[in-house]
This record gives sequence, structure tokens and C-alpha cells, in this order.
Amino acid sequence: MVFSRLRWSALLLVLTACAVPSAVQAFDQKILPSSTELALMINFNQILKSEIAQSDLVKPYIEQAKDYLQKEVEKDAIADKYSKIAGIDLFRDVGNVTMVASGTKEADKSLVIVEGKFDPAKIRSAAEEAAKDQVLVITKVGDATIYEITPKAKTPEAHPQPESVLQKTIAGQTLYVSVLDNSTIVASASKDVVSGTVARAKGAMVAKLSSNFKTLLDNANSKQSFSFVATGNALSSAADSAGGAVPNAGDAAKSLSEIEGLFVSLTVKDAIHFQMGIAAKNDQMAKQLSEQGGQYVALARAMAQMQADQDKSFTPLVAIANTIQLRSEGRNLTIEGTATLDAITNLAKMVPMTTPAPKTP
Repeated sequence: MVFSRLRWSALLLVLTACAVPSAVQAFDQKILPSSTELALMINFNQILKSEIAQSDLVKPYIEQAKDYLQKEVEKDAIADKYSKIAGIDLFRDVGNVTMVASGTKEADKSLVIVEGKFDPAKIRSAAEEAAKDQVLVITKVGDATIYEITPKAKTPEAHPQPESVLQKTIAGQTLYVSVLDNSTIVASASKDVVSGTVARAKGAMVAKLSSNFKTLLDNANSKQSFSFVATGNALSSAADSAGGAVPNAGDAAKSLSEIEGLFVSLTVKDAIHFQMGIAAKNDQMAKQLSEQGGQYVALARAMAQMQADQDKSFTPLVAIANTIQLRSEGRNLTIEGTATLDAITNLAKMVPMTTPAPKTP
């Protein structure tokens, strides 16, 4: 997968030197690498403050996850030490995390962006302490200060302390991290990607995103809880990279290469609004997608109703299916719908779950 080597980088940044909070933006096109053709944004701050996250159905599980992750940090003496020096509260400060990649198979060219508010001086102090422990190295590339986090496995003699979660997370690969300003931190497995991002942020370089990808980015906004945007080329490359790990990956790669791009979004508030859009390359494909989309929507509604006729517990599924709408404008196809908290709560009653015990003071 495109993000296989960096899938935990967002957590890594939070556990070490990055605090991120409430100021949430859509994708910042100015700092994205020019080769970017795939972007994913998760607005943790908005999700955690939503009515659904605060509901009796969901909140106990969020609290349980918070408790588990906090204990994992505290168990790691090194990560706990640095997070305290940096003045980081993992769950109070986490806000917006973006991951981007090119339309190629080069996972090293991926970039993780964490946005919010933090104290660069405290982060610098944490990094200097980490350098003393030989967990990372502080280097300069032009005007950029870059923190090189190297796995213990590569230089075992250099690490007198046990390997930290920070080093285990990056799975045998050096990670390069830089603080752009008081609201943005970036990380990548490529030093060139990080130094280039710093240069773009300072105006020394200009991002030259493809017009197709810039158009797709217009579908993402700061009110969304989750946004995913990708060109057909990037999706095709990802499917091709999957190879034998995914059934019919070759056919999927071919089909995906025939679309201009795709976007998916979820907005979590007092309900979950979902949206997916596909941009076709030509009129014929647009017509085909529209016809197929209409058939799938009709089938989803029919199946939901059939299930509800057999078991009234599935009635909320009918309500969700009936909100699904399909729009076709030119070569663009959009499918969207809404799942209310009541519908989600009633459907959840059908799933055997153990509600976490309340935290004892």
C-alpha cells in the first residue's frame, strides 16, 4: 500500500514532538509536493467533539481507547519523557492529520502533515533530550531543522536505552520530522520531501500540483471529519502495488486508470453524512457510471427493505438507504446519504457488544 511504511506516523508525531489542536484547515495546497495525487485528511478534533462521539453509544469506547493509548505511552519511558518535556496532552491537543502520496509506487515519497497549535521551543527541548539519548539526530538542510529518527535495529550500539515505541513504530526505517511554524509539523521517510516542504512553506519553492488533482481537492473542506482524494492514476498504482494480496488487483488497477479521480468524505456531527464522487474521463464512461450507480442505489434500497420485512430490527437500515441520492453533472457522479444517531443506535443494538466499564476515579 502507498502508506504501508508510514501508516503509524501520525501517532508517532503525537507521541513525540507534535501537538495539534482546534484550528482545522482543508488540504494546504501551498505545501504539498508537486507530485501529490492522493491525500487523506482526518479531523480528530472535530470527530471527538461531535454529538455522536459524545453520545452514550460511542463515548465509552472513546474513553476506553484514550485510556489504552495513554497507558501505552506511560509504559514507554522514552516516549513518556519526551511528551512531558514537549508539554503534550495526547487527547486534548490532537486535531488534524493529513497524509499525502504521489501517483507512483514510491512509498518513501509520502508525507504526513500535522496541523494545530504547539510550542516549538518545548518541542526543540524534547528533541535535544532525545538526541542526548541517541534516539534521533538533529540536522540542518538549508533553513530547515530536521529531526532524524533512526530505528535502534540499524545502530544497536548507539542506543544505551531500550528501543522506544517511537523507534518500533517506524519499522526499520529512518523518519524525518520538521516543525514548519507554530501550527504545522511534517514527517516523511524522505529527507528531500521534508526539506522541499519546508522550502515551499517559506516561499522558496512553489507547489505545482496537477490541474486535475487541484480540482479534486476542491471537494474537501474543513467541516468534513474524513476526506480522501485521489487521481485515477494514484488509485491504479496503489491497486497494482497490492498485487496478489488483493483479489483481482490487476483488473481493479485497469479500471481505476480509466477515471480522472475519486473523492470520499464523512462528516460526523449529530449524524454521519457520507459522500463519494467519481470523475469520468469521457462522456461514455460518465453515462455508464451513472447507469450503474442508479442500479446499485436501487438495489441497496430494495435489499434493505427486504431485510426489514423479514426482521423489523433492520428498519433503521431502510431509513438510511432511502437518504441515498445520486447526482450526475457532466462527467461527475456523486452519491451521498445520511445515517442519523437514532438509526445508528438502533442498528448497534443488534450487534453483541460489551459496554466498557466506567472509569473509576
